[in-house]
Amino acid sequence: MILSKFKLCIINFGTRFLLIMLAFWVVVIVTPLTAQSQVKTSTDVNTPENKEINYSIIIDSLTNELDDLKNNLFIRQEFLLDSITNVNQTNYNKLFEQLSTISSISSSNVGNTISFLELILSIIGVFIAIFSIAGYAYVKQKFEKLQKGYEDKFNQKSREFEIMIEESRGNFYFSLRYFRQAADIFNKILTFDPENFYAHEKLGFLYTGDVLNNPDRAINHCMEALRINPDAETLYLNLLVASGHAKRPFHEIDNIYKKAIKKFEGQHIDDMIMGKLKLFYADGFSAEYPKKLKEAEQIYNEAIDHFNKISKNNSEKERWLRQAQEGLDRLKNPKQ
Repeated sequence: MILSKFKLCIINFGTRFLLIMLAFWVVVIVTPLTAQSQVKTSTDVNTPENKEINYSIIIDSLTNELDDLKNNLFIRQEFLLDSITNVNQTNYNKLFEQLSTISSISSSNVGNTISFLELILSIIGVFIAIFSIAGYAYVKQKFEKLQKGYEDKFNQKSREFEIMIEESRGNFYFSLRYFRQAADIFNKILTFDPENFYAHEKLGFLYTGDVLNNPDRAINHCMEALRINPDAETLYLNLLVASGHAKRPFHEIDNIYKKAIKKFEGQHIDDMIMGKLKLFYADGFSAEYPKKLKEAEQIYNEAIDHFNKISKNNSEKERWLRQAQEGLDRLKNPKQ
């Protein structure tokens, strides 16, 4: 309601202001221009009508015209003043009421309105501050998470690169038959990466050999490597050999052998690996069951068949083939 009255007051005041400006324009601008045009026309002696007019007559004529213009200007001025006075007298009360309304708005409600606007601005400022702090915290969290992700990837790649270098060093010492130095390097790799399959596999082999000769540690590393990769056929062989060296109960060796045979069933496995697996199992089987000659002979013969399938003749093949044949001969001639 207050806003409607305020708008009405503004419209009325604007209308009156435009009327006053229009009257001012008529009196001050239009009338002098009209008088100037009339004077100019009257003083033009070059027209045919005025060529023979006496100068004094022109002066009198001009004087009379100027008097008429003054009277006309005075009349218009009086009319304008009467109009303004009439407007003020007739609308004074209404204008006073409107101004009073405006005054009441400005004096009482405007203060409340300004206070309300200040409260709204304060609330908006608080929300902006809260959102700014929350936005900063969110961006900071995302940045730290992204930074940590890149750091983790960098550290992971650095560890992988370092492990790759250590594996190369370990293989180098292993190829030179420096088994102790190679074992130290592969143990170092496990401090970086406890789930490193390659290090467990190599340590299983190294601790089975005669140089380090620690079959119990070899068994542990072989078991860890098989847990990581159950399809590594060489580990079954190494585990079986390490178990024999550690003098584990035969049922453990038997379980390893049967598990390997079942695992490799239907697969093409290297004949050298299968020959060694059967050879070592046959040695343990014949020692555990001396009266089961036929079963032991069959296992030795299977080992010999795998060695004979190897097309390439080399010292390793000849060595293991000879060892399998000697085991078979001991069964047939136990007194020898």
